[in-house]
Amino acid sequence: MHYKYLIPLILLSIIAGSSCQKDSIIDNDLPVIDGNVVLNIVSNYRKPSNARNEPNYIFTDVKIAVDQITFLKKETNSSNPDFEGPFICDLIENTTEPQLPYGNIDEGNYQLFQLDIISALDSSLSIDIHGNYHPNGVVIHPFHYSTTIEESISIINTMGIDIIEDSLHQVSIVVDLAYIFDGVDYESAYYEEDGFLDFNAEGNLEHHEGITNRFLEGFSMYQLK
Repeated sequence: MHYKYLIPLILLSIIAGSSCQKDSIIDNDLPVIDGNVVLNIVSNYRKPSNARNEPNYIFTDVKIAVDQITFLKKETNSSNPDFEGPFICDLIENTTEPQLPYGNIDEGNYQLFQLDIISALDSSLSIDIHGNYHPNGVVIHPFHYSTTIEESISIINTMGIDIIEDSLHQVSIVVDLAYIFDGVDYESAYYEEDGFLDFNAEGNLEHHEGITNRFLEGFSMYQLK
């Protein structure tokens, strides 16, 4: 049974909890407040708390490299980035290196957001994912996916993110790892003799392409405050 992630309401509470632990506006490691938007980049993945609820795959390391994050209004063609990186995002720990600074965003309603995925990880990778697939709870297949793709991502929030004058806002970019990896047909994948599942292997090109496409579609924006 594939691991199912949380409904939007619960997801917001998870992001909020993660933000308090990792990217909280009261975290002592944050720079002095010099802006009106606290932005973090997180995933909706959480390791299960007990074996009964454990999914048939878990992640051990998920990193992406991003740059040029931009908030866009309907009525403007401006594309000047609001957050300039590069930023290395750890989607297991939900941290970035370096830490995202405070943003200075003009007041208004924003429904479109853009970010660039760039090849700034080790070995010029842009996305690097490691995990374990264990369909029966006994046999474990370590897996790996990576890519050097560089792509500009557009994220739409139909309700919009409201930036109000003289307020501090908390906004999260969420990567839906469930959507990305629930779409894999693990039974048709090619496995090495030792059981290793290399999504980069020639025999898994179709799976690699599917993961890449879903990754590019798997971003969303949430406003927590």
